[in-house]
Amino acid sequence: MSEHPTTPNTAVSGPQLTVQGIRFPLPTQPRYAEGHVLTSVEASVLNQTFAENLRNNWANKLKAKLDIVAKDVPIENVDQSIIDALKSEFLTYAESYTFGYRAPKVQLDPVEHLANKLAKDLVLGALRQKGIEVKSVPAERLAEYVAGLLEKRPEIRKEATKRLKAQAAMAASILGDLDTAA
Repeated sequence: MSEHPTTPNTAVSGPQLTVQGIRFPLPTQPRYAEGHVLTSVEASVLNQTFAENLRNNWANKLKAKLDIVAKDVPIENVDQSIIDALKSEFLTYAESYTFGYRAPKVQLDPVEHLANKLAKDLVLGALRQKGIEVKSVPAERLAEYVAGLLEKRPEIRKEATKRLKAQAAMAASILGDLDTAA
């Protein structure tokens, strides 16, 4: 019985897609390029993605705006002039929207990864203490808070280093225990 690989296959070169930890080759020529003429199905899928992106990107902005102008007022009771202004602002946003390129995540070293997690947990706790709903904070702003905290508080990285060393020591101890048990 062969075991399912848990690490990506490194034998594939060129463009690839990882599925369930296995890297699969993609065609060397991209399927879509600038100037590509869309079929009706491709256009439909692209328009659906466009609409979903608008909804997802606008949801937090809309919530924040409604919290400011109509706090604790049910949506059906919000003044129509406010709704009309929001619709106009949304239309302006939609007309200027362009798809962006999402760069692949950069692999951080373990200390930076843990330091970021610790700092994010601290930021989220501080927001909750101030009564700010975390979902209302845009991801970019949250990232700024985390980066600022890491810059101001070097002890967070020291704590991350300390925890990782303790974890490595514990793992070595457990491995030693397992070796003696075998």
